[in-house]
Amino acid sequence: MKKINNILKHPLLKASLIYTICDAINKAVPFFILPILSHYLLPSDYGLVANFGVLAGILNLLVLLTMDGAISVNYHRISKFELPVYIFNSFLISLGSFIFLFIVFFIINKSINELLEIPFKYQILCLIMALFNMISSINLIIWRLEERSLNFGIYGIGNTLVNIVFFFNISSYSE
Repeated sequence: MKKINNILKHPLLKASLIYTICDAINKAVPFFILPILSHYLLPSDYGLVANFGVLAGILNLLVLLTMDGAISVNYHRISKFELPVYIFNSFLISLGSFIFLFIVFFIINKSINELLEIPFKYQILCLIMALFNMISSINLIIWRLEERSLNFGIYGIGNTLVNIVFFFNISSYSE
């Protein structure tokens, strides 16, 4: 019995349980919200939300530029004094990508609107959302590397809830 208690009190098991439970909640929330969304969304709203999701996914990749992966790889390679500088430089690179894409969107917004039927204000909103997702991703990767599983889990669930509310609201204000 003492051996079982030692296993249950092991920090690795606790962290694993927190990550697993929070991940399950993150995956379950959209599933349980689906009936509510299907009640309130019109078929045209589904298209807008789906196209917005596609654009958001592409922009998340282009803004983040896998900086979270680079931070993860170099977290243990560089000193704790160099780490903040490395994270800040990663942020600046992603910010540069955001600014570049912002300029590109001003130039080709009509083409994006014709292709995806996403109005310009939502294109910019999607780009801004990608910037905030980049900040969240860096935050989450640092917490995971610091083994702060509870912060990671709570923040991840909160982020999921904010994204659901956000997607629900864009359909309410569609043109």
